[in-house]
Amino acid sequence: MISLLAPQGYIVVSCRSRLKGEQQNDIPLPLDKEEIAGFIICGLSEVSFEAYDDYQQPAVPHFFACYQNKIII
Repeated sequence: MISLLAPQGYIVVSCRSRLKGEQQNDIPLPLDKEEIAGFIICGLSEVSFEAYDDYQQPAVPHFFACYQNKIII
């Protein structure tokens, strides 16, 4: 997926979040902090990151992040 990102391009990620080891069978699968950090491990730079709870009752935790491709042509 990272190979589809243009040089110096951005990707925005919005997903449900969870603590490591929790909700592993939920659909859609929420990501934990280590899993969303995979974008950094793949070579992208984290431009912004926010963890927040939405307004549902009960509140559902989410991640909202932006990453940039470091490659310059």
